[in-house]
Amino acid sequence: MSELRRVGVVGAGPVGAVMALSLCKRGIPVTLIESHPEPVEDQRAATVHPPTVEMLVELGLQEAGWSGGLLSPEFHYRDRVTGALIAVFDVRVLEGEVAYPFVLQWEQYKLVTAALAEAEKTGLLTCLFSHRLLALTQDADSVEAELENPGGREMLRFDYIVGCDGGRSTVRKLADIDFEGFTWPERFIKIGTTFNFLETDKGYCTRNYFSDPDEWLNLFAAVDRLSYGGQRSTEQNNER
Repeated sequence: MSELRRVGVVGAGPVGAVMALSLCKRGIPVTLIESHPEPVEDQRAATVHPPTVEMLVELGLQEAGWSGGLLSPEFHYRDRVTGALIAVFDVRVLEGEVAYPFVLQWEQYKLVTAALAEAEKTGLLTCLFSHRLLALTQDADSVEAELENPGGREMLRFDYIVGCDGGRSTVRKLADIDFEGFTWPERFIKIGTTFNFLETDKGYCTRNYFSDPDEWLNLFAAVDRLSYGGQRSTEQNNER
C-alpha cells in the first residue's frame, strides 16, 4: 500500500489540472490520475470567459495565458448565407464591472500544460499517467482506489477523491451518482487550419458566429502551437 495522499484527482483535462493546481496552491498534496500517457493535445474548448480568466490569473497562469493565447474583447454575429454583420458584442463595456473585460482564446491543452507546470512548482503534485481507475472502496475516513497501469495493478488510499473525468466519468459511475440530462442530437465537425482569416477583407474578428437554421458555424482564431509564446498565427475552428 502506497503512502497516504490527501486528495486524488481523476482526469488530467482542464478541470482536473486546474483542480490539482488550486489544491496544491492551498498546500494540499495531490495525486493526479490519468489513463492517457500524457496530456491530450487537441483543439477543444478554446474560449475562456472573463470570470474564468480572473480565476486563472489568481492561480498564477496570467503569463502563460497571455503569451499562448489571444485577448479577444469582441465577437461578431453574422448571417451565414450573406455574410452580413448582424451584431457586434464588445466585452470592454464591462470595464470596471469585471477584472478582465475580454475573452481569452487559449486552447484547453495549453491550459492543462501550464496548470500542471505551475502545480509542480509547489512540490505537492504527483502525476500518474497511463493509470486507469478500476474500483473505489470508501469508509468513514478515506477512499481506496484500485488502479491499472502498464506494469499491473496497484492500490492507493486518499482522504478524498475528485472525479474530473468527463461526461462518462468512471468516478461518478463507481460512486453510483446519476448523470441527469440528455444528449443533443446534433453532430459537429471541427477543422483546424493555419489560414489567417484575420488578414482577409471580410472584416472578421477573432471570434465569429454565423447564424443559419441548418448549417450554422463558428470561426475562431487562436495562437498556433508551433509559435506558442512567440510569433502569433491563427487557427480556424469551424463547427457545423
